[in-house]
Amino acid sequence: MLFSAMRALVQNRDTRWMVRQLASSPHRLSKLRNIARVQWAKLRKDPTGGRGMPLIVSVEPTNACNMKCPMCPTGLDRLTRKKGMMDFDGFARLLDQIERTTLIMTFWGIGESTLHPRLYEMIGMAKKRGIFTMLTMNGTNFAPEAILDSGLDYLVVSFDGTREESYSPVRRGGSLQHAIDGVRAIAAERSRRGVQYPRINMGFIVTRLNEDELAHLDEFAKEIGFDAVRPKYLHTITKENAEELRPTRPELVGRVGQEGPGRMLDVDIPGIDKVLAPNGCGLLWEYAMVFQDGTLAPCCYDWDATARLGNAFDGDFAASWHGPAYTEFRRRVTHEKSSMELCKHCEGGDISVFFSDTFLLNR
Repeated sequence: MLFSAMRALVQNRDTRWMVRQLASSPHRLSKLRNIARVQWAKLRKDPTGGRGMPLIVSVEPTNACNMKCPMCPTGLDRLTRKKGMMDFDGFARLLDQIERTTLIMTFWGIGESTLHPRLYEMIGMAKKRGIFTMLTMNGTNFAPEAILDSGLDYLVVSFDGTREESYSPVRRGGSLQHAIDGVRAIAAERSRRGVQYPRINMGFIVTRLNEDELAHLDEFAKEIGFDAVRPKYLHTITKENAEELRPTRPELVGRVGQEGPGRMLDVDIPGIDKVLAPNGCGLLWEYAMVFQDGTLAPCCYDWDATARLGNAFDGDFAASWHGPAYTEFRRRVTHEKSSMELCKHCEGGDISVFFSDTFLLNR
C-alpha cells in the first residue's frame, strides 16, 4: 500500500498540485514527520497507530440533504443516524488538536455540506491553519463569493448527467441548468479575482442514462468552467438502482468493494459477486471520518456509524485515535477481516484512494 500511495503521488496531476500547495504551508516539518510516523506504523501493522496521526480528516458538516438521489442512504431515507448540523465549537476544538499533523481536510459525508450555515467559515479556519481543503456539493446551493473568500482549494460539483434526461432521474430535486449557472459563476468569480483556486472538478457517476455522454464530457465540462472531469463507477447499493441505472457496457460496471472501497446497502444484488476481501486497510492509519455529532467511524461507508471508535469532540482526539476501540478495529481488519460484516467484502485502500481509486475510470 505504501508503494501504491507513492505511485499515486508521482502519477496523478491533482496530487502533484496538492503537494505543491502543502509544501509552503505552516507546520510543514511536523507534517512531514507525521507522514513518516504514519507510514512506519502502517508498515509494521501497529494496531495502536504508533506515533502517527491521520493525514486526512473528513468532517461531515451535516447528514441532512435536500436531494433524493437513488444511490445514497440519505437520499433513500435509509440512514438511521439522527440528522443534525456539526457543532461549530466542537469543530474548532478538533482543529486546534490536529492542525500540525493533518494534510487534507475534506468537507463531506452522507449529506449536503452547503446546508451548514457556517460551512465556509469552517473551511476558512482550516485553510488558515495550512490544511488543504476539499468540498463536494450537489449543485443546488452556490455561493461563489463565500467559496472564494474561504480559500477553498478543491471543489467537486456532482453532475451525473449533461442532459435533463440523464441528470434528473439521478440528481432528484436538482436542476441541471441551475448547476451549470452556479459553476459558471464560481469560475467567473475566480477569473475576476485572478486566482487559481478552487480547482473545480465535475463529479460524474456513470449510469446507463449518461454512458453515451462520456465521449464529449471533457468538452462539455470545460465550456461550463470545470478544470477537469472525474468519471466514477456507480457503487450499486440497492437492487432497484442496479436494475435502473447500471451501465450497459461491461467496462463501465465497477465491482463494489473490489475496485476501491465500497459497500452495498441491499444484501443480495443480481450481477454483483460478494467476494471476501483480503485482510488489511491502510486508511485506518491515514484517515479519520468525523460525523456531524463528532462520532469517529472507520470510513464514510459506515454511514450509520455501526463501528463507533470514539468522539472527536470529547476530550483528546489523539487518545481516541490511539485508544482501545481504534486499536481493536485495526487489529481485526488486519488479521480477521472475514469476520467483520462491515468490512469483509471491501478491499479497503490507502491515501491514494483520494487521488486515483476514487475516480476509477481515470486510471
